Amino acid sequence: MASADSSRTKPRDCVYTVLTGDYEILNEQPTAADSDWEFICLTDSATLRSDSWQIRRVSPAFEMDPIRSQRILKILPHEYLCDFDRSLYIDNTVILRADPEAIRAACFADAAIGLFMHSFRASLQDEFLEVARLGLDDQMRVLEQLNHYALLCPDLLEERPYWSGILWRDHRNQDVRRAMEQWRNQVLRYSRRDQLSLNLALRLAGVTPTLIHHDNHETCYHEWPRRNARRDGPERQPLVHLAPVRASFAALQAQLDKERANVVALSHQIRQAHDELRFAASRRRRFAPWKWVERKLRRLKARREPRSAPAAAVPRRPEALPLTRKGATCLFAVPRGIREFFDQHGYYGPVRVLTEDQCRLVLRHHRQGLRQPSADWPKDLGLVDPFFYELSRRPQIISMVREVLGEDVVLWGASIVERSPGQKHPFHTDIESSAPEGGCVSIWIGLENTAQESALAVISQSQRVGRTIQQEIHERGAARDRVQGETALAWARESVLEARLVQPAMGNGEAILFDGRLWHGSDNKGGHARSALLLQYARAGVAVPIQEAGNTTWPFRLTGRTAPQVLVCGQDRARTSLPPPTGNPAGAAPVQIAARSAHDYQPVPAGWGSYHILHGPTPNATSMESHVSVLSPGHCPHPPHAHAEEELLIILNGDAELLVAEDGNTRAAKVTRVSTGGVAYYPAFQYHTIRNASAAPLVYLMYKWQGPPREVVAPLETLIVGADGLWPPTQEAISRNLIFESPTGYLATLHVHATEIKPGEGYPAHRDRHDVAIIVFAGEVETLGMRLGPGGSAYCAAGIPHGLTATGMESARYLVFEFHGG
Repeated sequence: MASADSSRTKPRDCVYTVLTGDYEILNEQPTAADSDWEFICLTDSATLRSDSWQIRRVSPAFEMDPIRSQRILKILPHEYLCDFDRSLYIDNTVILRADPEAIRAACFADAAIGLFMHSFRASLQDEFLEVARLGLDDQMRVLEQLNHYALLCPDLLEERPYWSGILWRDHRNQDVRRAMEQWRNQVLRYSRRDQLSLNLALRLAGVTPTLIHHDNHETCYHEWPRRNARRDGPERQPLVHLAPVRASFAALQAQLDKERANVVALSHQIRQAHDELRFAASRRRRFAPWKWVERKLRRLKARREPRSAPAAAVPRRPEALPLTRKGATCLFAVPRGIREFFDQHGYYGPVRVLTEDQCRLVLRHHRQGLRQPSADWPKDLGLVDPFFYELSRRPQIISMVREVLGEDVVLWGASIVERSPGQKHPFHTDIESSAPEGGCVSIWIGLENTAQESALAVISQSQRVGRTIQQEIHERGAARDRVQGETALAWARESVLEARLVQPAMGNGEAILFDGRLWHGSDNKGGHARSALLLQYARAGVAVPIQEAGNTTWPFRLTGRTAPQVLVCGQDRARTSLPPPTGNPAGAAPVQIAARSAHDYQPVPAGWGSYHILHGPTPNATSMESHVSVLSPGHCPHPPHAHAEEELLIILNGDAELLVAEDGNTRAAKVTRVSTGGVAYYPAFQYHTIRNASAAPLVYLMYKWQGPPREVVAPLETLIVGADGLWPPTQEAISRNLIFESPTGYLATLHVHATEIKPGEGYPAHRDRHDVAIIVFAGEVETLGMRLGPGGSAYCAAGIPHGLTATGMESARYLVFEFHGG
C-alpha cells in the first residue's frame, strides 16, 4: 500500500514544444533518448513525424491566426497537457544539451514556475522598442501596449524582461494557472510577442518566479537559436485557408491607402491655400480674403482625384519612438518615405537622431580640442577625427541621407556651429553646395540650448528658385545682414508661390535635413549660446568646390580646389575619396585573440613603463587598446588627463591611489585607494590619473576603446570597485559574481563579473557575439592555447571560438570583461 501511495503522489513531468501554421521544420532533441520524461510536440500538422518527439495533434484556437494559436498552446499547458503535473516548455529553436531531469534538479527543483532572465535586454521598455523597430508586430499595437503599461505601472518598464524560450511550470499550482490566464489575455488583447506581457501577467497574479541568470544563447543546459530553413516545397505549403484572407486584406489595405492619400492630399492643398491667403494679406490684395478662399475651395472640390499623393503624406514632424528610461539603450524611429517630401520642400524634419547624453559627449569631444580643423578646410572634422566620422555614419542619419542621395554617399563637411545670444547668421545658400544641379544634402543637429527661437530657419522649396539668395541680394542691391526671413520668403515666392518660411520647434538631439541649395539662416534669440553639428554629404562623384577664405557674397570666388571627401556608404566608383580616419596605428589588423602571461612585468628605471598587449579594431569597438604598466613607488605617470576613449583600469598587483578630477588640477582630485583586484571605469573625457603611494612596484592593466556614440539615457559614470567581496565563498564548481553591467557612451553594454572555477572544471569552446577579456588573480587556467597564472590576461574578439579549463591544483579566480557593441 505504501508503494502504491508513493507512486500516485510522484508528479508526472514532460518536455513539450509547439509547432503550428506548418511553416517550420521540427528540431530533433538528442537528449530525449536517455530521458524518462516524454517529449511532446503539440501541432496542427497532419503530416509531421519525429524520432524524438511524441506528436499530439491539436486544433488551432484561431484558424486565421497561427501565431496566436501557438501562443495559447505555449501559455496554457495545464489545459492541453492534463495528463501531466509539471512541464518544461522549450521553443522549437532551443536544443537541450542536458537531460530534463538534470535541468529541473539544477535550475528549478520544486519551483512553481521557473524561467530565464533576458540576458541581452536591459529593460522591458527596451524589448518593446526593439520589437517595434524590427517590425516584429504591428507598431501601433506595440506602442499602444507600451503606453498602457506606462500608465498602469510605469516601474514595470524598468524591469529586466524574462526570456520565454524555456519555461518550467507546475500545472497544479492555482497561482501559476491564474498567471498564465492573465498572460493569455494580454497576448490576445495586445502584441503576439509574448515576452512583452509576461512581466505584467506574473505581477497581476502575485507570482514570483524562480529565475535563472544565464546567457540565453548558450549554457551547459541548452543552446539557442538552432534554426531550420522553412519548407517551401510540396511537403510544406502555407495553410490554404489563409490565402483568401490575405487577398482580401491586401485589397482592403490598398483601398485604405488610396483613401488616406486622398485625405492627405486635400489637407495639404488646404494648407497651401491657407499659406497663400497669408501671403496675399501681406501683399494687401484688394479683394475680400474669404472670397478668395471660397474660390480656392470650389476649385479643390472640383478636382475629385488628386494627380498624385503629395509629399505631405510624410508627417512634417515625424514621431520618433520614445526614449527608454535610465540605463537602457534607446532607439529612434528611422523615417521612411521621405524622398517625395524632401524633393518638393527641400527639407525634412525635425527628427530626433541623438540623445541628450550623446549631445553632451559630442560637445565634450569638440571642446577637448583633440582634432583641430585645418586652416585650408575648416569643415574637415569628419575626415581627420574618427569620432565625427563614426557619428556621420549613424544609421538614423545615413538612412535619411541615403533615401535622398542614393546608395553611394560621401561626407565632405563636418563642423560645429556655435552662436552667441543675439548672434545672427543671415539667410544664405552654402556656397560649396550651391551648384544648380544639386547632389548635396546637409544635416543640422542641435546640440546645446536648441529651441525654436535659436533653431535653423529655412525657406521651403527655395531650391527650386534656381538662384542663390546671395545672387538675389546682389542683384537687388540689398544689405545682406538686413534681409529678414519674411523678405527672403517674398523673394522666393516670386518664383515659387508655394514657398514657406519654416523655423520648427526643435530641441537638443533633433535634426533637420535640407538640400544644399536651400536658403537658410539662424538668429539666436535665446538667452544662451547655442551649439549645433553640421554634417554635409554629397552623392559619390559630385565635386564640391572650396570658396576663398572670407568669401560670402555674390559673385562667388572659388579656389579651384575641391573639398576632400570620405565614403560613408556604398561605393566610390570615381575613387576620389580619402581613407576613413581611425584611432588605430597605421596598418593595424583587426584584433582576434591576444594572451599574455605576467612573468615579464618588471619595474623600469624611469619609474613608469608599459607592455603592449593589443591595439586595433574589434567587432564591437572601432579601436581597442590594452597594455600593462608598471609604476615605481612614489611615482605618478602624469597629472589628471582626459581622452576620447573609455577606459577600464585593473590593479594586477600592489596598492594604488586613483585620482578623479573635474579638470587637470591634482589638488582638487578625489582620491580612492584600491588594491589588487580593484577595478575602475572612466567614461570618455573624465580627468583621472594613478599614483603609487606604496613601497612596492604597482602593476596595472588597462583597456581603452572608442566607437560610435550609443543611444543611451544616463550612461555609466565613473565607477571604482574595490577588491573586497569579489569572490564570495562557494561550493559550486563554477560560480559567478556580477560586479556591474551597464550601457556606456560607446557600448551597448559593459559587463564585468568575477568567476571562480574548481580545479579540473571549465567550459567548452564556444563563440560569443561580444568581445571578452579575462584577467587571472589566483590559480591557473588554460585558454586560447596558453596557460595563464595570476596577472595573466586573455582577449578574444566576438565570433572567435574559445573555452577555458582550470588546470592548477587550486581554484582559479579571474575577472571577466564583456564588451557588447550591439
